[in-house]
Amino acid sequence: MPCDQDPELEKLRESESILRSFFDSTGVLRGIVEVISEDDIRHIASNTVSAAFLGLTPRDMKDKRGSELGEPRDILRMWIGHYTESRKTGKPVTFEYADPRAKTLIWFLATVTFIGTPAGGFPRFAYVVIDITERKRAEETLRNARNELEIHIQKRTGELKRAIDALTTERHQLYDVLETLPAYVCLIDAEYRMPFTNRTFRKMFCEPAGRRCHEFLFNRDTPCENCETFMVMKTREPHHWFWTGPNGRDYDIYDFPFTDTNGSRMVLEMGIDITEQKMAGAAIVKANAYNRSLIEASLDPLVTISPDGTISDVNEATTRVTGLSRDELVGTDFSDYFTEPAKAKAGYEKVFRDGLVTDYALEIRHRDGHVTPVLYNASVYRDASGHVIGVFAAARDITKLRKAEESLQKEHDLLEERVKQRTEQLAISNAHLKDEVTQRREAEALVKKTVSELHAALESTADGIYAVDRSGKISRYNQNFASMWKVPENILLSGDDRKVTAYLKTQVRNPTLFADYNNETSRNKDREVYDMLELADGRIFERYSKPQKMDSAIIGRVLSYRDVTDRRHAEEKLLQSLQEKETLIREIHHRVKNNLQIISGLLDMTRMRTPDSATHGILTDMMMKIKTMAQIHTRLYESKQFDRINMGSQIRDQVVDLSTIYGRAGAEIEPEIDTQEIYLPVDQAIPCALIVNEVLSNAFKHAFMGRRHGTLHVSAVQTGDRVRIVVQDNGVGISGSIDVYQTTSLGLKLIRSLAMQLGGSVEIASEKGTRVTVEFPLHNRGK
Repeated sequence: MPCDQDPELEKLRESESILRSFFDSTGVLRGIVEVISEDDIRHIASNTVSAAFLGLTPRDMKDKRGSELGEPRDILRMWIGHYTESRKTGKPVTFEYADPRAKTLIWFLATVTFIGTPAGGFPRFAYVVIDITERKRAEETLRNARNELEIHIQKRTGELKRAIDALTTERHQLYDVLETLPAYVCLIDAEYRMPFTNRTFRKMFCEPAGRRCHEFLFNRDTPCENCETFMVMKTREPHHWFWTGPNGRDYDIYDFPFTDTNGSRMVLEMGIDITEQKMAGAAIVKANAYNRSLIEASLDPLVTISPDGTISDVNEATTRVTGLSRDELVGTDFSDYFTEPAKAKAGYEKVFRDGLVTDYALEIRHRDGHVTPVLYNASVYRDASGHVIGVFAAARDITKLRKAEESLQKEHDLLEERVKQRTEQLAISNAHLKDEVTQRREAEALVKKTVSELHAALESTADGIYAVDRSGKISRYNQNFASMWKVPENILLSGDDRKVTAYLKTQVRNPTLFADYNNETSRNKDREVYDMLELADGRIFERYSKPQKMDSAIIGRVLSYRDVTDRRHAEEKLLQSLQEKETLIREIHHRVKNNLQIISGLLDMTRMRTPDSATHGILTDMMMKIKTMAQIHTRLYESKQFDRINMGSQIRDQVVDLSTIYGRAGAEIEPEIDTQEIYLPVDQAIPCALIVNEVLSNAFKHAFMGRRHGTLHVSAVQTGDRVRIVVQDNGVGISGSIDVYQTTSLGLKLIRSLAMQLGGSVEIASEKGTRVTVEFPLHNRGK
């Protein structure tokens, strides 16, 4: 019984037939060879043109070595050199060469591409060769004509060149000056265009390229309502003003009237960027306000004294303690406000002489007569060049301290009396003390037992344990620590943490990082730290450090080290395997994309040669569907994450492609695209893109029949976990006699089928055009 033919096999044979026709139909030498030695090749496949060049047929050349076919060794070596370059670089290699075997010299343009090495075989390459002899001859003729013309032009322009050299040099010098100015310079004509801008202007903003200033600076269709620059065009007087540019920076602007060589009026504008100056000024004001707020925030009286002994500034606390305002104090003698003016004067003179004074006792007299005892701490302050310009003094009110001292004396007298009473009670307490001593000895025995158990626990752990107290003395370590780090015994017996740390620093690969860690734990004693250390011998240690506490007080630090070298190496091998798989996936997507592009290209060539419009339309639809899938694979290949396809850019590309295909004839369709950056997994991206392709194709082909103009609006929005895509046109709409949900149209069936595949819905409305709405849930949401 005869078997039905396999449709897929038939399609494959048809594709092979199309490729073979393409392979043989062009007037280009094509073929596939394999390199079998450093000076010989074997022909695997050749087209008719390639075989005819050697006076053979493709069958005669198949599996024949180049030397067997009489190809010269020097030409074979030249070709093998280019084959080797393509294999090394992984890219096609294009070159020109002259073939001397014909009666007349023939020039060829060749491209060779490494296509792979079959198992157990030799590396294979594809070649394409085009005869460029006529082009070479034309180039030679053109080169000779150009040389003659150059000689003629040089003779004719010699005198003109000498006449304008001086002017050119002067202009170049002026241009160089303008180009190197740190300020921007531009010329503005009466139509708001800028025939000249210097480098600073172009760097700050952009190249005007013939556009009006309001167009490329402010994206406006009309000039600015209050253009300060154009005041000069009207008044013909210089104008100085300030401007905040579209880049957010501030400029000091100088505009001058200017007349061009042809007599046209222009404005010459120079702008100086003063953003940093303004920011520096604002920073100085802010710093002064900040410094003033710090002074005023102090509860202690603060005062600055100039070298002549007068007060130059005070804070609010000083006005309270003296009862005088700031204006009353500034400019007066500092010593006038103390009960002992001479002592006060001697104090600030000592500061100017010695640089500082601490705990200098004085008494400040309030304007109402009461006295406040204070202790002054003062030091000199200097200007930027290091010269002393005054004294900064801070007074601490010790009124409460004086009262506390008096109270303490009373308490001392009372304590003396109580000591006498307590002495009598001590005799009674001695008996109780003996019992306490007995209990303490029992507690010490328990502590020794506990310490012994702790030591056994430390030695039984696989980690290296190292403990140090707050004074930098080693309090405990186990043998695993000593053996892991190979610490000499004399260093450990020294009990000095600094020596141990210095030794460990020599063992690690990054001593600086190790030292930074020690500095960090010294500053933040309550901090727990976990990190990795790489040793100079290649081992890797985990380090866990935490403060050692007794109750809530920190008494030292405990460090635990674990050798994780084997685990880290296993993780690195796993990461390398993951990267290899990622490379393989990228290669698969790349090859799928390439195959789809080849099929799309074949369909495009076929449809362009098909006179039948119906067949042309079917081939166009097939081409666009395949191209859509190829675009998805392109984005997968180019993306760093294989589960995320940017549908916003995909939809925009589809609209552009379809506009190119269908916009060559028929109505003038204006697309309006409003899409968010929506990311879909690949299993949703392909059916979604195919739906958009089908809906857009129908709109371009049918929506505007009989019309000259039309608008096509496409939007894509993600709300929560749902995606909504709307394609709407203002075309002729769908006939009322057609039931869009019952029709047998292949396109509508495909749209409904793909929507069901997405788990979504399709809504089609025909009022003032056609509106297609597709909505579906997002399966694997990602940002």
